[in-house]
Amino acid sequence: MHAKFVPMKTRSLPIGARSRRFVLELPLERPDGFGGVIRSYAPGPQLWGAPSR
Repeated sequence: MHAKFVPMKTRSLPIGARSRRFVLELPLERPDGFGGVIRSYAPGPQLWGAPSR
């Protein structure tokens, strides 16, 4: 079964308001030797955005 897409309510910001650069962290998983995983995160692509108010 596929998840149903639910659009988020968004508001438009002027381009100048996107003054912060964020780093998207990518998950890395490696086996822990007991059947589970050890999850860590590595820096990924940079994104421009604005903090929420």
